[in-house]
Amino acid sequence: TQDELIVITDIFAGSVNNEFVRFLSRPNFHLLSGLNLPLIIDLLISAGEENTEKLISEALTSAKESIQYCNQTIASAMTIDKDF
Repeated sequence: TQDELIVITDIFAGSVNNEFVRFLSRPNFHLLSGLNLPLIIDLLISAGEENTEKLISEALTSAKESIQYCNQTIASAMTIDKDF
């Protein structure tokens, strides 16, 4: 099998992302935007996964879930603590 290439850019439709869009028709090329550290970590940890599209989908879900508005998250946690 051929190697899979996953490219992650910071901003969708930004200049770097636009440069890589021209490679989308290549086999085994995957372009992601919205760079964040949990996404990169998940992809690196699971690099040996056979199904690259599944790997990417799961990493994107995990990365989205890692984004928090700390004011609300901490306030909610404090409210729960007070209830117990």
